[in-house]
Amino acid sequence: MKLFVIILSAYLAISSVCSNPVDKRLRNKGTIEGKFRFNEYDAIYLKLEEPTTYRLPNDSIPINYEINLTTNVHKKDFNFTGKVKIRIKIVEPTDKITLHYKSITINKIDIWNGLQPAPILLNASFNYIESHDFLIINLPNIFNKDTELLINIAYHGQLRDDGGGFYRGSYKTEEEVIKYYGATQFEVTDARHAFPCYDEPGIRAEMTLTIIHDKSYSAISNTDVVEQIEDETGNYWITIFATTPKMQTYLLAFVISDFEYVNSTETSRIPQRIYGVPKAIREGQGDFAANVVGQILGKLEEILDVKYPLSKMDHVALTTFNFGAMENMGLITYFHNSLLLDSSLPINLIEYENGIISIISHEYAHQWFGNIVSPIWWQYTWLNEGFATLFTEYIPQIVYPERGSMRNFHTSVMPMAFASDEMGSWAMNQYTEDPVKLWDKFGGIGYSKSGCVLRMFMEVMTEPVFLKGLNYYLTHNYMKAATPAELHAGLQKAYNEEYPTNTLDISELMYTWENQPGYPLISVTVSGSDLLFSQQRYPESDNEIYSVPLTFATQSKPDFTDKTPKIWLRTQSLQVPQTMISYDPNNWIVLNIDQVGYYRVDYDTSLWHSIINQLLVNHSVINPINRAVLQNELYLGCTEFNRVNAADGLRLLSYFGVETESIVWNAAVLTLKDLNEHLFGTAVYEQFLGIIKGITKPHLKVVGYDFMDGEDLEKSDLRSVTKTWNCMALDDDCFHNEYEKFLDFFENQDVANFDFCNALRIVDKDIFKDLLGQVASNDKYPYRNQILKSLGCSLDPENLEKLFGEILNIENILDSDERGSLLQEVVSKSVLGLEMSLEFIEESYAALSIVLDLYETMYKIASFINSDPKTSTFVSIINKLQTEDLISTENQQKILDRVAKNTKWIERNYHDILVHFGLLQTTTTTAFTTLVSEPQPTQLSTNIPVTTPNSASSFILQINLIIICGLLSINS
Repeated sequence: MKLFVIILSAYLAISSVCSNPVDKRLRNKGTIEGKFRFNEYDAIYLKLEEPTTYRLPNDSIPINYEINLTTNVHKKDFNFTGKVKIRIKIVEPTDKITLHYKSITINKIDIWNGLQPAPILLNASFNYIESHDFLIINLPNIFNKDTELLINIAYHGQLRDDGGGFYRGSYKTEEEVIKYYGATQFEVTDARHAFPCYDEPGIRAEMTLTIIHDKSYSAISNTDVVEQIEDETGNYWITIFATTPKMQTYLLAFVISDFEYVNSTETSRIPQRIYGVPKAIREGQGDFAANVVGQILGKLEEILDVKYPLSKMDHVALTTFNFGAMENMGLITYFHNSLLLDSSLPINLIEYENGIISIISHEYAHQWFGNIVSPIWWQYTWLNEGFATLFTEYIPQIVYPERGSMRNFHTSVMPMAFASDEMGSWAMNQYTEDPVKLWDKFGGIGYSKSGCVLRMFMEVMTEPVFLKGLNYYLTHNYMKAATPAELHAGLQKAYNEEYPTNTLDISELMYTWENQPGYPLISVTVSGSDLLFSQQRYPESDNEIYSVPLTFATQSKPDFTDKTPKIWLRTQSLQVPQTMISYDPNNWIVLNIDQVGYYRVDYDTSLWHSIINQLLVNHSVINPINRAVLQNELYLGCTEFNRVNAADGLRLLSYFGVETESIVWNAAVLTLKDLNEHLFGTAVYEQFLGIIKGITKPHLKVVGYDFMDGEDLEKSDLRSVTKTWNCMALDDDCFHNEYEKFLDFFENQDVANFDFCNALRIVDKDIFKDLLGQVASNDKYPYRNQILKSLGCSLDPENLEKLFGEILNIENILDSDERGSLLQEVVSKSVLGLEMSLEFIEESYAALSIVLDLYETMYKIASFINSDPKTSTFVSIINKLQTEDLISTENQQKILDRVAKNTKWIERNYHDILVHFGLLQTTTTTAFTTLVSEPQPTQLSTNIPVTTPNSASSFILQINLIIICGLLSINS
């Protein structure tokens, strides 16, 4: 359900926020305590000491629930009343019944015989343990195993305002009237707010729901309405829903609203409706989803060979919702822009559609993985979310192959998984029961890593065998709770049927990924006539050993289609004769075909040079996915493993003028950013920008600078990344293209369909002055945040001087963070800005200390200090700040350490970079490096001051001496 979909759905929430293309609305899924608290009015209420576990004792289980709720949300009355009858069975002798309840007030509890209409105890006493949400009902005596009881509970509560449990949402009508509605979000621990229950994922029971609500509203739930009758006043409907299958409490859902709907198309096997606020539905915003839902459902039923169990499905777009979507059986709830297609939003329509398709696929996958078969406890959340992540991309790839959704594994899912694992996260099967920590199970491990591991085993087993194994898993555990062992059993059965003589133990293989945190770094090294493969957990190892399926292609056998493992690496290292794997000496080998394996690769230096040579000669021999993966691994090889250096990265960039795959370009961004940051302000920065212009210009001549209606996403993505770097390289054509669109926007106040930074590079002085005055005095000015971030992009010294003056002006509305950000943007956007900023700071640091956080600002600026005389100027400023007590000694050290880190990069890479650009030559008879005459750089559109190159060794020596002097001053 959640974190991945949150991330995915965010770009659909443009009306609220705009950021990441995978989730542009990062909504944290966290529990927030409701305002309605327990108090002394609870009936016969006693308090107990806290237990040692958050788990229910499991001495009784529910058979069915009858839930009756009354709401007046239509008239802004947020109270509700409820009655629940729970038929239970005793499974261990007990004199207590333990349930969950939360933020509701119990009026009365009666206990009846479960098999005949006879009361056992009326107005029973109970205890409440608030920290654990436990409701403990005291029985009159011990009841034996298999006894059935009927627990009748009357209660009342309030609709929460935090989006959890039974909560209230709202929207504005076209007449600006606020309308309220009631909705639910029960996962993980909030069904207990709507009714007392056994609120654990492994406990199932049938549920019959009745809702009493005003006639102006409708009520929908998991199942169809079986009866709707008037109450005795004639003003309310009593809406009765069909009994659900046995299911978990967190999957119960209902919405009471005045929403309207559109029916799905005839492609759906069952009736499906898309609900939303009336205006959106009337405008046709639900039509796209209505055409998608039937195809997604049908394809999942087909490949899993298990029918969706209910007779209908409703999809509801909620304006008040904390997540991307929620997979309630029969009633999926969404944040409204995750389901409805609002074509008026300023976003690429194809991306928007892809996001909706992916979210629908994710939630539909949960109907099997999480709903039909659920994890016995949240420890195994990945059995829900890992499969949903896999099918988020896999199902759209089958239904809409032209959209290329499986590429998201490389661009989004796997990077998120790696990032989560690198933070020292827990294992997929890690146990926890603390309600706060349960939410960690819905992070990058439960979603992204688990999806990657499952995809890896799908490719290892082959898709048909894997899907057959899932069928066995689903049918054998139909409407039950399961553990990974049941999944392994289903997969093993299918694999054994396909490969009767195999010796693979699926459980043994999968447990190495499920029970251990982290992921392996696979090192491959040429060792005489052998290749040595070894593994260790990255970035820090605790002697973990994973079962790693190795796939590869070689120069003599460049087959990038076979994704079944050639070798299982199940030990720390393995030496393999080169002849066994079609590898010839001095040739290249590329591991992890299509990156189906959840691991990274560390090639030795000789292998890297062979790979780079192949890409330079004919990059198309290596498939696009692996070319993209190689970009990521080159970055690590340069920054982490010292296998290659920055000059190798520059050399590799030279082929990008013919690299037409956006996935490869996007993967190269890490290297581009690293080079840009470390070469910024150095003697070769102008040459570096010339390279960037040279490799981006050919693509922009083909795809153009502007989006065209109907173009495919690949073309749009390629334009986006090449245009970004072309503008960063200060290309005239890019500036003028953006500036023309900016002028049209400035004159007409239309939608801003351009990049503010690139437009403001060459902005007119009068317009710059006007914009600066507006954002400094009007916090409601349109696009204020974008403009604030972009004013520092100007390449006009007079404009930057005006900006410095406004940073110091205490009469404007700029806050401390905004002033610091303005200065940082000036520093980072041009060498001119960096040099002017250092002069400004040197002259005005005392005044700056009053209006912004000097430490935070200088620490961030330190990243761009790479060359002398800037280094000496910067270090001198930092020492002054410490001497005059404007920063602490500790913070002085942190800033100088950051500059020293840049110097280490220069020390390792700068010599070879100068050689690469032809600025140095190395003779074969002496160890000395000779400076050669500097070639004339490509003439840039703007005169940007850069330093003159000295010899690499003297340049590094100067910087080290400056930093050493600064560090010595700390201890003086």
